[in-house]
Amino acid sequence: MIPRKYLDDYKVVEQVDERGRTRKEAVYVGGDFVFAPPLPKKERWIIGGLCLAAIIAYAAALVPATRATRMTYVMVPFILTPVPLYLMAVVVITLLRADDIMIRYDAERISQRLAPCAIIAAILPAASFIGLVIAYMRSIESFQSGDLIFCIMSVVSVAASAVVFKMSRRVKAVRKT
Repeated sequence: MIPRKYLDDYKVVEQVDERGRTRKEAVYVGGDFVFAPPLPKKERWIIGGLCLAAIIAYAAALVPATRATRMTYVMVPFILTPVPLYLMAVVVITLLRADDIMIRYDAERISQRLAPCAIIAAILPAASFIGLVIAYMRSIESFQSGDLIFCIMSVVSVAASAVVFKMSRRVKAVRKT
């Protein structure tokens, strides 16, 4: 289904098939969009790999059952992280599927959603990591080895999302002239 914003980009064309039945088909008539500057496939796959690394690091941080996973102020931001990770993954999949010429829906989705999703996907695990560090500054003797895994995976998730955010500044789609 096409969002209402993009309805003017399509025109309904009626065709008669060999049996005499009328068939209606939506044809894209909106302008074509391209990346400016051109975005090589290598950079697209790097962004995709970093997105995947952030998702895997997030999942790996939840594996050990430690004190970190039982502290509310650590887990609340961490539990909210899958939403921006999912949205970032959807945009990255659109980016990887995009050809040299795109329709307006895909171009706007990539240009406008990649950076916000990436920065939020970096901020939430960072908040969890900071909360965990503050908790262990108060009582270092309660630190467990599983918490080290949580810390490392949180930092990997933050770093991967931050690099995707930095690279997203180069990902701009403009109307083809």
